[in-house]
Amino acid sequence: MTRCGEAQTGRGEDERLKAKDRGNRPGRHRKEGKRIYVIFVYDVHVDRVARVLKTARRYLTWVQNSVLEGELTAAQFERLQDELKKIIDPEEDALLFYVLRSAGDVRRRKLGREKAETAFFL
Repeated sequence: MTRCGEAQTGRGEDERLKAKDRGNRPGRHRKEGKRIYVIFVYDVHVDRVARVLKTARRYLTWVQNSVLEGELTAAQFERLQDELKKIIDPEEDALLFYVLRSAGDVRRRKLGREKAETAFFL
């Protein structure tokens, strides 16, 4: 007996189990699964600040001027870097990425007010 979709893909139960054992979902790119925590800090020319911020906010949470953070997959992190490379001038601008294994690795101490809103409204 064949499972739904097995005849189309030719993928058997053994292959599904191997993919599951590797931590992958069948048909899913490997880089999409594991998440990392990224802190992004930038110092760019005033002409490019708005574009860098707008691009980075599609992936990360803005926490204060020139600083964003959040969880990304490796593929999202690569896309973010690729998009930012198209915006910046490497001779004038500086981008720093602090990459941690997970949000649990972050120890944050705050002095003063918080810039980013932590509440979400529907």
